[in-house]
Amino acid sequence: MDQCLLIHEILCAICDNLEDSELVSAALSTKAFLEPALNSLWRELDSFTPIVSCLPPMDDIWVVKEGPGGPPTQILYPRRIIVPKDLERYISFYARRVRFYDLRGLYDDMYLSIEALEALQFATGGKHGALAPFIQSFFWPSPPSFKTVLGEDSARLLSPYMSLFLGDGMTSLIVDVTPQIPVHARSLELAFDRYPRLKGLTILSDTDGQMDTHCIEGSLVSRAWECLETLQLPFVSIAIMQHLANLPSLASLSLHDYRQMDNFDFPCRTPQEMEDRLKEKPFGKVFTSLKSLSVTTTIERVIGVLQCIPPRDNIIEKVRCYCRFGSDPSFPLEQQLINVAAMHCNPLTLSHLILSDLYHRRSMEVGGLLEMDLDEELDISSLFKFINIQQLALRLHNPISVTPNEISQIAISFPGIAKLELCGDHPSFHPPQINHSHFLSLLRGCPLLKDLALVFDLSRVREEKAPVVPVANALKILNVGDSPIYSPTKVVSFLKAHTPHLISLQNARDSESIPNIFSRRWQVAEEMWQVFLDSR
Repeated sequence: MDQCLLIHEILCAICDNLEDSELVSAALSTKAFLEPALNSLWRELDSFTPIVSCLPPMDDIWVVKEGPGGPPTQILYPRRIIVPKDLERYISFYARRVRFYDLRGLYDDMYLSIEALEALQFATGGKHGALAPFIQSFFWPSPPSFKTVLGEDSARLLSPYMSLFLGDGMTSLIVDVTPQIPVHARSLELAFDRYPRLKGLTILSDTDGQMDTHCIEGSLVSRAWECLETLQLPFVSIAIMQHLANLPSLASLSLHDYRQMDNFDFPCRTPQEMEDRLKEKPFGKVFTSLKSLSVTTTIERVIGVLQCIPPRDNIIEKVRCYCRFGSDPSFPLEQQLINVAAMHCNPLTLSHLILSDLYHRRSMEVGGLLEMDLDEELDISSLFKFINIQQLALRLHNPISVTPNEISQIAISFPGIAKLELCGDHPSFHPPQINHSHFLSLLRGCPLLKDLALVFDLSRVREEKAPVVPVANALKILNVGDSPIYSPTKVVSFLKAHTPHLISLQNARDSESIPNIFSRRWQVAEEMWQVFLDSR
């Protein structure tokens, strides 16, 4: 054991799995643990408190004032001039250990005033990264995050002091871009200029969903970003996508527009327009390194973003699309979304595909049930070419009525699939074309399947009187949507016999729905299943 403690990697691994209080004890226990424990303890900081604790006593260097309203907070103001000697202990022994600094400060009880930050800047000679010279990742929030504590005027002047934490080794930057605060915007631009070889960049809107779209777009398109691998943005525009398409290292792109950005019109081409575009000008070498794409916006913009990807000539492995609809989700747009995803993703590389509506729940008013169009059922046959798919989730408004032939095709096309979702969490009232026997056939054909969401008819399932040999499957989670059910007792008996590893049984629910006998029966079945699990 003593010999093992001489191996630095083992000591670091041990410390990485300890809580803060345990790290303090480890650091004090033996000299061998001191450096690894302190490295782990100081690696990630989320407040000003650790720095303040390393400076001279509070009554010597600070004047403490209470913050206005809310939880008790302390705002520190310099009592005297802060000199380099005051920072000597922190800078020489602790600052070099900091790798990630998250200064959102929303839940901290200690804040530095503008005067305090300026005093620290004077004491460090204005050197970039003086308080975190080897930092790798940094989160600087928007000024409104500090407004309630420091006051609006002081909060607007806070951003220039982020340079105290921007060391030379920065690889990842997370920032909020707030509108109408020029000092904040300019501070961010200077940070971008300082790190032209940044690998990770996350730009967020502020806590109210506001953002300086012109600053974001201008900052992105005016820089080469040759080493940028991961990028997250709060909106998308044509100019941004055109620039991102040529970034040589971009491997992960997340576009999450939770607001309606009406001033940025992103085109959604019809299938015919897309065919004409490909004939006139085929895609060049764009998005050559992109492996992961996540988009949250209106369904039209989601389709438009997917249409920027060169059809099949890409190496994308994961695609996640979360669509925001208007008052009435469109069947043609949902079908187009599926077809566009099938057209623009590479059948040989795609392993994860999620197409989901966002926030929408079907209105279940009585009048809405008088008319139903059974022709408005989504066709998923274009997805069967993705032979390496591991996760496929289609949580859309319009139903997917899976046929017996498609069950057979799924087993052939997706032999390694582990997660398959072909229904959302709201009722559709379209009668399923498959029953419990097709369900068992699917489990036989997909032995690695662990998570399944599928509507199928269980109205004719039989109660298993004698033990049966269960289907060889790994199923653990089953969502049956609004599948027809007549007897909860028989269904539970069926699942006991054929899904020995099942731990979660779910169905569609809608709190605004009219009384639904299927939902009530499934609720009973879930309760019976939980009793069965508790007794095992």
